Amino acid sequence: MERPWYIKQWEESYDKTHSFHDKQAEEFYTDFFPLYLKHVGTKKLLKDIRNYINTHTITRKDDFRFQLICMWCDHIHYYRDLNGIPFKAEDIFSIKIPKEILSIQ
Repeated sequence: MERPWYIKQWEESYDKTHSFHDKQAEEFYTDFFPLYLKHVGTKKLLKDIRNYINTHTITRKDDFRFQLICMWCDHIHYYRDLNGIPFKAEDIFSIKIPKEILSIQ
């Protein structure tokens, strides 16, 4: 299955903003982003998130947490699409964000 627009937007966003990235952002896109694209829509993604958080120093915690929350929401949307579960706009309010992401402070 080809990735939907809401997953492709992450790749396009990186291509457009790459020249503005600092070292931490570049590290995120080098170390985590390929794993996100590989495991988005699967249960393996949470393990990748845990591993990244545990092995990297995160200085801009609010930015990073917000980025991961957005990526997680798209991950859940894609998971549902892949498994034939309809996703409605209001479903965004019922998505449970993993404690690993919410505890980044």
